[in-house]
Amino acid sequence: MSAQDSNNQEGTRQEIESLPPGLNYLKGLEELMKCPICFDYLQAPMLLPNCDHNYCSLCIRKYLTLKEQCPACGCKASSNLLRSNQIFAKVIKQFKTIA
Repeated sequence: MSAQDSNNQEGTRQEIESLPPGLNYLKGLEELMKCPICFDYLQAPMLLPNCDHNYCSLCIRKYLTLKEQCPACGCKASSNLLRSNQIFAKVIKQFKTIA
């Protein structure tokens, strides 16, 4: 794991731990809104239709230049299969206003 990945993970943990009182039940939901590659909130979420995993557009495009598979489950993937997940982007934007 790179130093940047480690810093991103630490920042994510701090964000989750700092949820306002009464919103701790949202921790699991917040984790679903994080990119498994950069560990930050999904930016321009992209969906891999073969497995339904979501990633930041930039993160998954960079990853797919190295390996043509889903980083989470290993199923076959390529950049031409990516689908924009605009609904999820709106959910994340709304969530960030309350958390």
